[in-house]
Amino acid sequence: MRTHTSPLVLLLFAFSGIQVYAQTQPWAGIVDSSRAIDWSKAGASISTSRTQCGSTIAAYGTSSSPASASTINSAIAQCGSNTYVQLGSGTFYLNSSIVFANGSSPVNNVTLRGAGANSTFLIFSGNGANYSWCGGFDICAASSDTNSSAGPTNSAAWSAGYGKGTTSITLSSVSNLSVGNPIVLDQIDNQSDNGGLYVGCELPDGSAACYSGAEPNSFERGHSSLSTIRGQQQIVTVTSIAGNGPYTVGISPALYAPNWSSSHSPGAWWASHPVQGDAVENLSLTASSGSSGGIFFFNCKNCWVKGIRGDLESSPGGSGWGQIVLSICDHCTIRDSYFYGNVNADNYVVAVDIASDLLVENNIFQFPGTAQFYNSDCEGCVSDYNFSVNPLYSGSSNWLSQSADYHGVDLFSLAEGNIGTGLYADSFHGTHDLDTQFRNRWDGREQNNGNATSSNTVAVILNPGTRYQNVIGNILGTPGYHTTYKSTPGAHGSYNKSAIDAGWYDSASVGDALTNSTSMFWGNWDTATKAVRWCGGSSNPGWTTTCGSASEIPASLSSLANAVPGSTNLPASFIYSNQPSWWPSGKAWPPIGPDVTGGNVGQCSGGTYDSSEAISSSQCSGGTFQPVANGMVTSIPAMDCYFNTMKGNANGTGAVLSFNPSACYGAAATKTLGTPQNLGGSVVPK
Repeated sequence: MRTHTSPLVLLLFAFSGIQVYAQTQPWAGIVDSSRAIDWSKAGASISTSRTQCGSTIAAYGTSSSPASASTINSAIAQCGSNTYVQLGSGTFYLNSSIVFANGSSPVNNVTLRGAGANSTFLIFSGNGANYSWCGGFDICAASSDTNSSAGPTNSAAWSAGYGKGTTSITLSSVSNLSVGNPIVLDQIDNQSDNGGLYVGCELPDGSAACYSGAEPNSFERGHSSLSTIRGQQQIVTVTSIAGNGPYTVGISPALYAPNWSSSHSPGAWWASHPVQGDAVENLSLTASSGSSGGIFFFNCKNCWVKGIRGDLESSPGGSGWGQIVLSICDHCTIRDSYFYGNVNADNYVVAVDIASDLLVENNIFQFPGTAQFYNSDCEGCVSDYNFSVNPLYSGSSNWLSQSADYHGVDLFSLAEGNIGTGLYADSFHGTHDLDTQFRNRWDGREQNNGNATSSNTVAVILNPGTRYQNVIGNILGTPGYHTTYKSTPGAHGSYNKSAIDAGWYDSASVGDALTNSTSMFWGNWDTATKAVRWCGGSSNPGWTTTCGSASEIPASLSSLANAVPGSTNLPASFIYSNQPSWWPSGKAWPPIGPDVTGGNVGQCSGGTYDSSEAISSSQCSGGTFQPVANGMVTSIPAMDCYFNTMKGNANGTGAVLSFNPSACYGAAATKTLGTPQNLGGSVVPK
């Protein structure tokens, strides 16, 4: 029977400041609503209707005589909202930064667009601190005020409105705050382990879950002291402002976490002049030697990068912080792109300092230090359908770097449909809570720049302090290598041969038992078990044989519990209610999971590319092609592009490749997720 919510009930919810979702979430019935959010609104609202501003700029400068980027900067400065600056085909040799600014003011809603990642090449030999915080970065969109966690431009006390789902809060000040602008909400960490949803450990507080060598990464307010550090950060957009002080401020999206509390001195801070809607598309960027990074979005809302090639191979000194650095970035997107790393540095590709509702989708990462690196809270962030190969760690040739790294406090992030080495939720700069990993293919063992790996070779590493994780429908491990399902404390050999580590450091005898007991493991296949683990209760398949009559569902917790799902059916996606419009016609959907059959992905066994992911025997020179999980993994579009169009090596070695997203994805490369919240605060339907 179909039911309806009465207008009176909806009105009461509206006045109480609680956001109401009109559609059933795809994870409903699998993940409890206290442990998940609406991830479908992640990412920027990418405009495909901007008009060209000015004439196309022809390539200029030479390798021996690079030129200033002033011609491009002048064009950007003169453009109005909803326009793009067109760069022609050819190579631009530049010795200064490209900035989205007009004098001392940021330029909003402008796209820098090339003729294609295989046609327009920007090669930087230098950059300059010519606007705000852009010094050291090659392309930069930033606020004119240097609002940061170390020195907020504006701040306020947050005195009411703390419940999960709340869309109305009370602030002491709204100086320089406008409807439509983003604000960062934060609160002081737990001062010790509370035995539950524990946010902290950036500065060790003596709790067993804290890594003894942990230290603040300086991307939180109050990071100099345990009593003041604020690791939990959600960026929201202001939808309304009312009152004469204190002020009632409407926000969107709603509060994600259930632990906001007056006892943790919650607060808000924001830029006076954030940049909005700027983008970089359809070009190749080679970062300058010694640069801070390639593209920098600072205090940016609704900014994006699409269809680019990021190349660090030609920058031997360009260690950089990351190819794409996002600092205080709200609803930003990185998609349909290809990034190549650097043999001399373990650079990060997408490096997040503070972000919320980020979308990293359909990208190729070849030779990265770490493909996606959350250095501070990336609340509500989504990483989906990315392909990563040959993660580099120069400190030890046999060390495996995972594709994604939760490196600071992190809440409610989602990884879905990715293919790569795995997830590393480390302990160096804070705890991680309420994240979800769904339908990923993580092998836990690939080569490090052509070298076999045997250390840190785990597909899912959940270090102490990582709790309330939802690990669902993933295909884990390397056949013939991972012989243990989950690691046990103090067993060094077992650790490196485990598909999952839940709460223990490598070879440590103590750890965090709550990592395992609060987390949900459901419907995963691993090479040690060689079966799908539906380990909920006695009515589930394989309860005695596969599960050993032990449940992996945290159904009995006093808070944030998750009931045993009523069936073993999984939705195709936790993001999309239907196959996304950008997905290639005829391509299997979903591509990965325990219910997928006839998949084409395997790993090379022996030979030059031993343990590397592949999609055909021809890619396994000197070895054999070994299908994974009886066909439960189908290649994703980014993987198809890398192998079939770009002709990349299975282990990711070799020079930077030519990249043409149109050849790989066609018109699909222009598609994106739905529109995030509008200025009125209502959720725009997809």
